[in-house]
Amino acid sequence: MKLIACLLLASCLAALPAVLAEEALTPLDEALAGQIISLDGDMVEIYYDLTDEAQLADWVKFKPFKVDGELDLKIVNKSFKLKGTGAIHHVATFRDKVSVELDLVPASDRDMGIVVSEDAESEQYVLYSINDIYFQKFDGGRKPQHMVTRFGVVDPSEPSGNKVFRYVARGMKPEIRPHRKLHLLAEKQGKQDTFTIGDAVYKGREPGRTLSELHIGFYVVKSNAMFTGVRVRGRLSPKWLEKAKVSLELSEPLAQVGPSEADLHARKIVGRFDIGTADSLDVLEIIADSEVSVAIRESGVQALIASGDKKLVPKVVGLLYAEDVETRSLGRDLVRGLTNKNFGYDPKAKQDKRSKAIQKLIGYIQKKPKLFGETR
Repeated sequence: MKLIACLLLASCLAALPAVLAEEALTPLDEALAGQIISLDGDMVEIYYDLTDEAQLADWVKFKPFKVDGELDLKIVNKSFKLKGTGAIHHVATFRDKVSVELDLVPASDRDMGIVVSEDAESEQYVLYSINDIYFQKFDGGRKPQHMVTRFGVVDPSEPSGNKVFRYVARGMKPEIRPHRKLHLLAEKQGKQDTFTIGDAVYKGREPGRTLSELHIGFYVVKSNAMFTGVRVRGRLSPKWLEKAKVSLELSEPLAQVGPSEADLHARKIVGRFDIGTADSLDVLEIIADSEVSVAIRESGVQALIASGDKKLVPKVVGLLYAEDVETRSLGRDLVRGLTNKNFGYDPKAKQDKRSKAIQKLIGYIQKKPKLFGETR
């Protein structure tokens, strides 16, 4: 009997490592390819800088709507590029609270945006749309509108119980221009939806039942757009954690990643200027701020050039005297964009040569006081 007991004990001990291995959970930061910015209980924030193809592993192609066409998905210039018809969603599911924040660069001017859907294929989903035309046509709409729309609502007026869509909120501001960056934030908590487009905010409460086990992502319908600087926030679903065998633990301490507070503020200012709710001088301050990333400062330069505000040129002179080459270069680009001249200014030249070029610019301004008068 003792021999049998010893053999049984040895057998159990030998099997123990395999049992433990089956129950082992993967830390959250190892399970996802995105960068975990914050983790508080089951509330997580994940950032995607899209610098490599590996980050595609956290995203799944799908099509919540029944529309013919295929989706082409790539990472191009640190952006998700979606072309055609279809959607992608984050691999994780969230319960009752989820949001996504990003910059959108539309190649076309309609039928794109953010989607929140259920994990099960229930035809229950919400679209946060930029310049929707496709779905409005089923309701007689002809003009493009930004919308928050709940799909899959049962219509009690029809005996057949057909599922329809219902508007949660909609409007026409801001104006969308192809290839101009636009900041978006879509937030869902229970039945409450908030969609921020630049400086415009659309809010509403959904009809129908409360959606559960939520996926969040992006969509296009016969369209083409770039989605960049993606931040996903939400309360992770226990069902997904169990199914994916993921723990709410990290393998190493969190590091500060993603845009700084200065970048986030600067990006909003440029976005507000694009829709006419920020002053050109506010953008000029961003261009002069060395704490703001070069990419955002460059977007500010392009926004001011696109405005054609030549009366801003005298205010740009200060940038040409900046101590750092980068700021001087941005100032040179802005002067050249607004005047079609560079006055021989080289941001990398010695100070005396730069000063001579600046004096040429000042002389040019003084000769054309009506053209370069006070800015707004």
